Amino acid sequence: MPVWRYAQAIRRYAKLFIRLHGFTVSRRITPAVAVRVRPKPISRFSLMRGLRGVMKRSSGNVFQQFRAALRNLVALQYTPSIAYKHAHARENLQAALEHRFKKIAARQTRISAFDRIHNIFIANAPTDYSLMHLPDDINEYEIGEFIGGGQNAAVYELRDLKRSTSNDDPLSKNGEEQLAVKMIYNFNFNEPAELLWTDCRSELLPLASTSQIPSGSIANFRPLRRSHPNIIRIHTAFLSEWKQLARAERYYPAVLPSVENYGCIPANPRTLYVVMQRYQMTLDSYMDKVALNYLKAHVMFGQLLEAVAYLYDQKISHRDLKANNILLNFNSQDQCPHLVLSDFGCALSTGSWKLHYKKPDMELGGNIAHLPPEVVNAQPSSSTWINYSKADIWAAGLIGYEIFDRTWFSEREQLLDAATSVDFSQPLFIGTPLGHIMESMLQKDPEKRVEPNVAADVINMMLFRIGDGIVGLLKGCMLEGWRIGHSINALLASTSKTIQCLSERIDAGLDEMISLYAADTILSRRVMDPVECQLRTTFMSRTERDHVWAAVCYFEERD
Repeated sequence: MPVWRYAQAIRRYAKLFIRLHGFTVSRRITPAVAVRVRPKPISRFSLMRGLRGVMKRSSGNVFQQFRAALRNLVALQYTPSIAYKHAHARENLQAALEHRFKKIAARQTRISAFDRIHNIFIANAPTDYSLMHLPDDINEYEIGEFIGGGQNAAVYELRDLKRSTSNDDPLSKNGEEQLAVKMIYNFNFNEPAELLWTDCRSELLPLASTSQIPSGSIANFRPLRRSHPNIIRIHTAFLSEWKQLARAERYYPAVLPSVENYGCIPANPRTLYVVMQRYQMTLDSYMDKVALNYLKAHVMFGQLLEAVAYLYDQKISHRDLKANNILLNFNSQDQCPHLVLSDFGCALSTGSWKLHYKKPDMELGGNIAHLPPEVVNAQPSSSTWINYSKADIWAAGLIGYEIFDRTWFSEREQLLDAATSVDFSQPLFIGTPLGHIMESMLQKDPEKRVEPNVAADVINMMLFRIGDGIVGLLKGCMLEGWRIGHSINALLASTSKTIQCLSERIDAGLDEMISLYAADTILSRRVMDPVECQLRTTFMSRTERDHVWAAVCYFEERD
């Protein structure tokens, strides 16, 4: 506390003393007090000595209290210096701590606009309602009409009897006609049905929850880590008794537990049932019935690439990509259909892209017409290893060409040599990013083939329709003409201050571009087609800087 505040306190006590004991006494002490009670020029020790002489001659209660106050005043006269020392010590300690942790603070990573937007879209991903509780007994369902079948299973319409009267099912408007069941063929009813878990482990990769699978029944099972809007979701799977379903004798008589097949009817025949959401039609049927405009084709192709990119990130190869394994849902023919990838029976999910091709009877994939050259031309031997890392992007390129140019696939026999007949001279592909990325997807050399993440980024960035589109946006953000995809790693690794300034400038341009893209997605979601909005959201939650750098190159003009 400053000294002048103590002087003010003394002055108040002096006034009180004069008021209580009259003018006679005040004449003796007032001049001294009046001269010495100024805040700053006074000498506090001389003031105290004069007042102590007055107080010694007084014996009243007021004077005793006044003397106690003076003693406290003398005791506190060193407090300001002590407080100053403590404050100075605190400042020195704070400065020392700041200096000590300056290097650590400098190493803290600043979150860029790109990363913040990426985290926002991840945190606000739509809720997955696929973990619905469904019975694990086929007798608790009502099985409807035959939808389709293949070499290993038959698909039927399905309705849960307990949910048939419910109207609050999050997957459908009325809880009905939205489920389908895939009945897996049991080719040998004399063997335990539990063996079907191992035989169908690839089919169960999109299973929502693995709690239905008995512990230890599937070795090295690697299901999808989480759901994806463009991959079909299996709600449940269970073993149950075999049921003679509609059209069974017509479509799959060879697998029925009949006297003709086994010599007698097997006791207690069982098989595996897989329950999933039902979709309206396949991509192949849709393209035959509905005329596709450029926007619909673009959104559908983008959804397919998002599914392939998701599998690529988890080291899973579908190996059976074709139009009949792609399912669609839509409310009207004017709406962009929601696309999902289904039928994982041929998928490779071992944690590695490579398959040791030792015997000619080994399964290489379901649809040989869409397998890449490195798979089709492989010869079985003890030293042959097939790499499936770029197999799905090859098949997706063929399907994409079919989506944009249906007439190219009018004759199915051309599929066996599809890559040699690809014609990029059509107006839709000439000098466009779509043509550049399609050409890269169908490179016969897998080392030159584009990664699925980059291909998906190119298609999604083409959906940006503000002003002059993505090309104008790249020029406005000063990202056009830099050949970023080939040089960004060198720029970021350089120690030159000039090059570092250049890389920071390009990095700021990327932040500006992705911010505008995110703002356009958020502000337009109420007027945008919901399927396109979902596609953009999936892109924003998945993309990474390196993929965007590589995608920018496909928008540059080429000679």
